[in-house]
Amino acid sequence: MKVSDSDLVGVHRAMVLSRTLEERLRALYRQGKLSGGCYTGIGNEAVAVCTAWSLGADDVVLPLHRDLGAHLVRGHTVKDVMLQYFGRRSSHTGGRDSGLHMGLLGSNIVGHISHLGHMMPVAAGVALAERMKGRNAVALTYIGDGGTSTGDFHEALNFAAVQKLPVVFVVENNQWAYGTPNDKEFACEDLAQRAVGYGMAGVSVDGTDAEAVLAASRKAVDAGRAGNGPTLLVTSTMRMTGHAEHDDAKYVPKEQLEAWRKKDPVTLVEKALQDRGVLDAAAIAVVHADAVREVEEAVEWASAQQPARPEDATLRVFAAPVPSPARASTATRGEVTYVEAIRRALQDAMKEDDRVFVLGQDIGLLGGAFRATQGLLEEFGDRRVIDAPISESAIVGASIGAAVRGLRPVAEMQFADFVTCGFSQLVQNAGTFHYRVGTPIPMVLRMPSGGGVGGGPFHSRSPEAWFAHSPGLKVVCPSTAADAYGLLRASIDDPDPVMFLEPKVLYRRVKGLLPDPSFRVALGSANVVHVGADVTVVTWGGMVPVAIEAAEALREADAGQVEVIDLRSIVPLDRETVLASVRKTGRLLVLHDAHRNAGFGAEVAALVADEAFMDLDAPIRRLASFDAPTPAETSLEAFVRPDVARTVAALRSLLSF
Repeated sequence: MKVSDSDLVGVHRAMVLSRTLEERLRALYRQGKLSGGCYTGIGNEAVAVCTAWSLGADDVVLPLHRDLGAHLVRGHTVKDVMLQYFGRRSSHTGGRDSGLHMGLLGSNIVGHISHLGHMMPVAAGVALAERMKGRNAVALTYIGDGGTSTGDFHEALNFAAVQKLPVVFVVENNQWAYGTPNDKEFACEDLAQRAVGYGMAGVSVDGTDAEAVLAASRKAVDAGRAGNGPTLLVTSTMRMTGHAEHDDAKYVPKEQLEAWRKKDPVTLVEKALQDRGVLDAAAIAVVHADAVREVEEAVEWASAQQPARPEDATLRVFAAPVPSPARASTATRGEVTYVEAIRRALQDAMKEDDRVFVLGQDIGLLGGAFRATQGLLEEFGDRRVIDAPISESAIVGASIGAAVRGLRPVAEMQFADFVTCGFSQLVQNAGTFHYRVGTPIPMVLRMPSGGGVGGGPFHSRSPEAWFAHSPGLKVVCPSTAADAYGLLRASIDDPDPVMFLEPKVLYRRVKGLLPDPSFRVALGSANVVHVGADVTVVTWGGMVPVAIEAAEALREADAGQVEVIDLRSIVPLDRETVLASVRKTGRLLVLHDAHRNAGFGAEVAALVADEAFMDLDAPIRRLASFDAPTPAETSLEAFVRPDVARTVAALRSLLSF
């Protein structure tokens, strides 16, 4: 595939501008004038520029931290970059992030995060979304040679290949992963060989040759657009500086640097232009002078812009920081189990909104491990009910990518315990997106959680505290069939990532009337499920029935009136309902299925101690599972978890004060 003269002129200008800007950034970093670190791609310009140049207007690029050229080609200006590096208030991240972690909402540039490999499943999700929207667009993302050892790299390649997604995965083989050479990173002769194992195309190209990179990139992009699936494009290049400006790179042998310096991609493309008779030395000098002028003007302009404001540091954590609106309904559609309410919520949401789709392990043909998605495949087809490989990080990452492009994915973990395999994608990626660049991530992650069913140590987690500690994630845990329906519908409507915990013990033991499709339970709204005046129990999920039974036992014994509050939503937390109840009763027991140590109950206790201490007539008590893995044998599990008898005893103790 021959590269035209006009294309070569264009990529040359972009490569020179990228090189000039990065040299200026290095100087500014050494002067202490930049916000954050400085990671340059000097020596990688042909890869970043030419791969991005191969894309069409509707295609999406997900650059890595060295791919300045891709940003410049795809529409970010030198001024945009300088605002970001100076940490100015008007930059894409407003000082919340640094370097090339930038990508403006609504653009076809999706900014990356520091965790290597994490954007690869996101790229697959972007491509999935574009295909679902009927757009013949391609996603292109980058990874370094070191990053090809991450699990996300392999999970993304497999997911994209299975789904035949139009993704180009570009490997920038810089010869060194920070201070580790290639022969300590992988044993294969060529990283492109890895593509064969995933059933996808693998191509190797000289990353210093702009013409070769552009031709190979266009072929890969065209293959994706034609429906031939993903391509792994491996480019051999060399970063001519350290991992970052704080790294002197003394570990790189001088002879290796010298050999690669002779293959400088900017020099090579200029030689090609001169050999073709397209540009002479004088014209090339003008390109360099223009780049210097543009960079210096941007530096002067950006340095004069308003700095970030300290008071903005806590803004933009959520796209919708206030509780979502509730929609009441008196209409019902008969009695259903808790798990059937979940299924019906998914079904109704998918009927009403084409942007909603579900994905996860065994959710299609099998209908889910607990049959929460049974029948959806037959009704909506395999483009909206996606059976994914056993790749939790790919499932979560693809959900993020689809959400970035405006869809509303609902992903399922077979058990909440398994979310640990996709944990980093949630807390580092999904939870930070809106804060960093203002991009909403309207995704839901459903997780069968908690004990009570003999699941043992690896199927009984109640992980709400993990996510409550991670800014940017919302966390809900319904206890009734109606709330399961209403909260799931509200979560799907929500513009933020919602961790939706479903206590397995309730799936078929709890029944209730199925609300009308318009019904919503507001995130951040607790519910007083048992009214009393003597002591408050704050609980959620699988412990709500336990608390109600204990309250009834005390009422029947005329031993005290217990008020039970079902939080329903952990984040956001309905602080006012909790505080109002404690101020009325003067006593508080926090009850939850999760382990006691650092459980979310401690946060509720701290809230009351901080804001209602003078209203207390007794110490705050917590009742939770013992700090041990949940055993599988029935009697052992029953011993570890709170039950009605222990709850009654704890309440009697509080009432004795």
